[in-house]
Amino acid sequence: LVGSEMCIRDRCKIRLYKCSVCSVLRYGSDCYTFGAHEQGKVKAFNSRCLATMTGREIEEEARAPSYDLIAAIRQARATWLGHILRTHPARYVHRTIREIYENDNNKEGSLLELLPEHTDFEDLVEKASDRSAWNNFVRKLIDISAPLRRH
Repeated sequence: LVGSEMCIRDRCKIRLYKCSVCSVLRYGSDCYTFGAHEQGKVKAFNSRCLATMTGREIEEEARAPSYDLIAAIRQARATWLGHILRTHPARYVHRTIREIYENDNNKEGSLLELLPEHTDFEDLVEKASDRSAWNNFVRKLIDISAPLRRH
């Protein structure tokens, strides 16, 4: 088990964890609801894994994680939403997001839960078309999440 190996540096263990475990958890994250309950489960899982690797207490990793998996999932979801909004309006995925926006905009954990300031769906599409501005928006989402502990 790599996580408990003493001869491997924490930084290397966390990189392996991010590549092998976290990438699987992030995969498809744009499709599922990611509300407070789901975030709590992910946070608990992440804290236990990180504590095993770093030797810190689980509570310490929960408060100030060595790797913030919640932030990574939020980033992946927001990035993917930008890609969807930039697709042609006739594409099924674009039409689906529009339908969700018009009928289920405020559901907790929805892909549309965290949106930049906008007036309507067309304005949101316009904001997403500016990739640089959208990437800044995504980075700000990460900045407001739990602080990262660097190794």
